[in-house]
Amino acid sequence: MVDSNNDTISIQLDKFISEVHTCIDKCQTFQSVPGMPKLERKFQAEKKFLKSLRDGRRVVNENYMRSSNLTHLKSIIEQVEEIGINEVDGILVPFKNRKNQLLICDILYNESRSWMKVISRNAQALHLIWRGNGLYGMRSIISPMKQYLETAKDNPINYKIPEIIFYFVQGVTVPLAEFLTNNGITIKGSIVDVSDEIERRLQMMDDDCSDDEQEHEVEEEEIIDPIVDLNSSSSTLQLNETSTIKLNLDVSTLISLASELTADSHIHKCQSYWLEVPAELERCQLLLPLLEDYMKGKELYVCQTAYDEFNDIIQSIGGENEKIRAKELLENMTLMPDCPSERAMALQESVKIKPKTKVIFGSGDTIKAITMTANRGFVRAASEQVKFFF
Repeated sequence: MVDSNNDTISIQLDKFISEVHTCIDKCQTFQSVPGMPKLERKFQAEKKFLKSLRDGRRVVNENYMRSSNLTHLKSIIEQVEEIGINEVDGILVPFKNRKNQLLICDILYNESRSWMKVISRNAQALHLIWRGNGLYGMRSIISPMKQYLETAKDNPINYKIPEIIFYFVQGVTVPLAEFLTNNGITIKGSIVDVSDEIERRLQMMDDDCSDDEQEHEVEEEEIIDPIVDLNSSSSTLQLNETSTIKLNLDVSTLISLASELTADSHIHKCQSYWLEVPAELERCQLLLPLLEDYMKGKELYVCQTAYDEFNDIIQSIGGENEKIRAKELLENMTLMPDCPSERAMALQESVKIKPKTKVIFGSGDTIKAITMTANRGFVRAASEQVKFFF
């Protein structure tokens, strides 16, 4: 009987180890995804743990078997495949809220606007713990829900709060799914009914501990209240979704909008090589319609520094048509005084980060406007210092 049980465990361990090898191979294939080396190291640690069980260096019991993180880790790599490696912006990405509490987001995608948490626990067990009938030390789903929502609120992307997705590998019960949805969580995974066994168990708890349940409900309401506020009409989330988007235009964008090249000179052949190259690129894909389409219906702003620099360029080397377009463009924009944010001015200056650029981008940051720019060098350099700055 003992030998039969050991054989079963050995077969299961061999299966786990084989799955780990497959996942490690995928990690090595998907090295272009930010954070993939971290996931690979976790699989390597899991392989080491499972091999120690398989080789008899640890006494194998059911608790060790259940402690394997393989289901969770494997689900992360499967979701990366499903979303698409070119769409994933990072895995196991660290974030901090304003209380300096650390959150590790399993998967970041949709230009970092979607944060996914992978949950591998059984649907019925999750429901039981949520209702307060789990074993001591088991963490309710309320805690990660609250942490994700608070951290997302403190780390907006383009001034909008990211969407939070909870992916339930083994499903989630109908009541728990409704609870999470009502608190702003997007559900992914199968939604199942509460089993009869769990219903009976909870009914027994209700009958025996009615007083305790009332205390638990009060505690739960105290936890939920600040989260529900995120969905209220006065919340930042609601305002972000409904307010008109502001755009802050930098000098490169203003030039693109006024330039003769984007207006109509791409139609003609240019004698100068240096003019013909960008003209040919413009023929392949017209820039002006793309810019105008993106700006449609949005509030346009320009700070004093960008305004002055753009005007100097136009007056110095601009043609007559470009001067007319520049005048019409600026008349339809709101000129604001330079008002750079503290975090913009705190950026360490370098070849890519100049004082004027900090003022222009920082002024947009102060009024929570998305800055339109062709200055990729600054954006990349600034993003290395301040995550999701622009």
